[in-house]
Amino acid sequence: MQGKDAQDQPSQNADDGIANDRLRRLADNAPLLIGYVDMDGRYLFNNHTYTDWFGVDTADIHGKKIKEVIGEVAYQAVKHHLQAALSGEVINDNIPMNYGSAGGRFVRTTLIPDKDTSGSVRGVMLFVMDDTALCEAQDHMIAAYNRFVLVSNIGHAVRSAADPNAIKEMTIAALGETLDADRCYYVTYDLQRDHSIVGPEWRREGVPSISGEHRTSDYSPNRDTNYLAGETNVIEDAFLFPDSAVARTLGLRAVVRAPIQQEGQTTALVVAMATEARIWTEQEVALVETTASQTRGAVEAAHARQRERAILRDVLASVTGGKLNLVFDRTELPTPVGQRVDTSLSLTPTEGLRSLRHLARQAALHAGHSDERQNDLITAASEAGMNAIVHAGGGDAWVQLTEKGMVQIWIEDHGKGIATMDLPRAALARGYSTQGTLGHGIKMMLETSDRVYLLTGSNGTTVVLEQEREAPIPAWL
Repeated sequence: MQGKDAQDQPSQNADDGIANDRLRRLADNAPLLIGYVDMDGRYLFNNHTYTDWFGVDTADIHGKKIKEVIGEVAYQAVKHHLQAALSGEVINDNIPMNYGSAGGRFVRTTLIPDKDTSGSVRGVMLFVMDDTALCEAQDHMIAAYNRFVLVSNIGHAVRSAADPNAIKEMTIAALGETLDADRCYYVTYDLQRDHSIVGPEWRREGVPSISGEHRTSDYSPNRDTNYLAGETNVIEDAFLFPDSAVARTLGLRAVVRAPIQQEGQTTALVVAMATEARIWTEQEVALVETTASQTRGAVEAAHARQRERAILRDVLASVTGGKLNLVFDRTELPTPVGQRVDTSLSLTPTEGLRSLRHLARQAALHAGHSDERQNDLITAASEAGMNAIVHAGGGDAWVQLTEKGMVQIWIEDHGKGIATMDLPRAALARGYSTQGTLGHGIKMMLETSDRVYLLTGSNGTTVVLEQEREAPIPAWL
């Protein structure tokens, strides 16, 4: 038996050698770092991938400590994980690593304690997978999604807001939230006067406002001739500049600024971090530039629409003798006067219109209007109420009355509004209807009330009718 055991021993050693050689080749060809360190953090085993990553021969790594191989910065990032593994804990984590001259990688790290038969830890097995490409792909997907969300939000702003400033406000809020910035704003420059105006501005809670006027040259990045010539300006840490006092005061440490020419002025869309440095990605910079370009077109279109509507407002006021007041914002509507008569009415295809006529008559009668003026007011109220029902499916109405005898009738709906191109005919042409129905609409309201205020848009229409106790003297008399 002893002779047989002696004969089998070389065969067993040969098999072990073959197995170890195969394991070594498997480890060396694996696309990840595989290593083993003792309780002092010294390598007792490492595969060939270490050479690919760090440019050090595999044999030269044996016996070295981890921080000697991966560098001090990277070691500090994983030191707490190594200590936990040496205490017996299995570690799995995804970590952005800076390997110094070997570059940066986003790695998936697994540390497994090696325990003896008594359960004591005698070393740690290391498995480190480079997930940089996967993370970059995920970043691209996230950036694409963010662009989609942002473009959708800007599109909503363009469709729902006629006010250029409202478009800007919605845009900077969407962009600031998307990029997780501290502040986002527009700034307009007057280079001849060394003058800049910040606004509108979006900022996170707790971040102080910088809205208002500033001297352009005080902020040193404004002296960048390339930026002033129209190139996007990217700053990762303005606090490192020699004259950084203004950047610190304003809270503009990491900044992306996309300049645009708008209506003859130099304007920029700015995204900024107030106190933290930041490395802006190419996707983030491109997102700011795209947003600046898209918003510029939307704002210019809104300004053009405003000019067209202002001209239309003046023309309609002129041809109606000041009776029709076309307004573009609720703040331009008249203030509700006196006391409300009874309660608000709900106008539907089956009810509400008769009650509105009754309230109009009661208010006019109480105010001392003549029978003729009472009938006129009832006609105007009936036309306004019918418009809300026919064009928007219904709405709400109420009546206000003053001690001096003025009656005010409010009618609101949530329909699609009256298109700008239809307003002249809707206001001036008897029998014209955007719904193809037979009606007199705004034309009749103008003939039977003293003043008509009209606010109309994609969110609905508000009509305010006003009638005094006595008919006003025409302006031309």
